Amino acid sequence: PVKQIARLAGLPLGIYLTHMIFADPVYCIAAKVFGDGPLYNPSCPAGVLLCAGTATYILSLNRFTRRLIS
Repeated sequence: PVKQIARLAGLPLGIYLTHMIFADPVYCIAAKVFGDGPLYNPSCPAGVLLCAGTATYILSLNRFTRRLIS
């Protein structure tokens, strides 16, 4: 798992640019699933980072979109 996370080290700009796309949906889903429970606060930033990191990694695989995110 550390090697997969290390691959994202070169993509901070892409993660920064795409994280706002996922912020609202993740917060809404987490609010419905967890309510005001103790897992709500830590699950939201982790979910946003996971979604933004995945999207950025997928965009980095295409040579046309690679320039946008790195």
